Amino acid sequence: MNLICIRQIKVLDLIESEVTDDEVDWISCFPEGETHLESLSFDCVESPINFKALEGLVVRSPCLKKLRTNRFVSLEELHTLMVRAPQLTSLGTGAFSITHDG
Repeated sequence: MNLICIRQIKVLDLIESEVTDDEVDWISCFPEGETHLESLSFDCVESPINFKALEGLVVRSPCLKKLRTNRFVSLEELHTLMVRAPQLTSLGTGAFSITHDG
């Protein structure tokens, strides 16, 4: 798939994912520049994502209304996304758990 096609994607909703390798930086595959993305859901992905790449993609997607992240995105990072993308009307996570140290 060429970069122009990726930039034209409006909806990327991963329903089931076999992506379990935390070395795969799939979110960084989106080209630089503005996108037409309206919905991005990856709550089924069971590995951490590159938050800086996600933040950049969200900022470059002025039409993005729906974002569902996975459990590896922290509350602080969710807050950052809300501040950087005030056009979001739906923001969620697949699951969230607070871990306590000690």
